[in-house]
Amino acid sequence: MAAAIDAALKARVAALTFSPAIPVAWPNKDFKPTGERYLQAEIVTAPNQRMTIRGASRKSGSLVITVASRPNNGSGEGDGLADAVAAHFPVDLKLTTTEGIVRVTTEPSIRDGFLDGGFWRTPVLIPFEVLK
Repeated sequence: MAAAIDAALKARVAALTFSPAIPVAWPNKDFKPTGERYLQAEIVTAPNQRMTIRGASRKSGSLVITVASRPNNGSGEGDGLADAVAAHFPVDLKLTTTEGIVRVTTEPSIRDGFLDGGFWRTPVLIPFEVLK
């Protein structure tokens, strides 16, 4: 995925505001959870799809933001934070970049939470495509 597209998605994640602030863990960046909650963000690309005989292709993928919250408190906190994350990426949201427009293609999907590494994790899948 082009750097400009990556940067646009990361900037939108950085614009999420919570009180108190929630840190974000990105792949291949040093991160050690220091509080009771954090977000883990990853950009997962899909194979390019050939759209025309002349070779034009469509790029797409999903931004996956996993809410990590305190265990043994039920799913309410994680679900509430996941709802806020999903609302921050409404369907048809467009992020303009030098590589094209990144558009959220469908309503984000909040998946069932699970216990992992001492945190309750609630994934939010945000599908996108790049329009030229």
